[in-house]
Amino acid sequence: MILSSCGFRAVLDAPACLASFFENGPANITKSLTVAHNPDSWNNKANVLYIDQPVNTGFSYVDAANTTLAASKDIYALLPILRAVPAICEA
Repeated sequence: MILSSCGFRAVLDAPACLASFFENGPANITKSLTVAHNPDSWNNKANVLYIDQPVNTGFSYVDAANTTLAASKDIYALLPILRAVPAICEA
């Protein structure tokens, strides 16, 4: 599969985009509400590509229809780019 190092995350009953703040991002919020460096940040080892599916569930927004069929067409359109630039998904 060409997405070997591109991860997919799903969280039931909670926004998956919270991972960008509490797991993946370069900073953490401490108990005293200060910002601290996150030594375990995913971006220390890899580039991270977030794909909202379906749209309007994270940072994406559209005025067009947001059906599963429309989302699958968008993801399918992304595959040739990932094949043409394999460095995007290299570990």
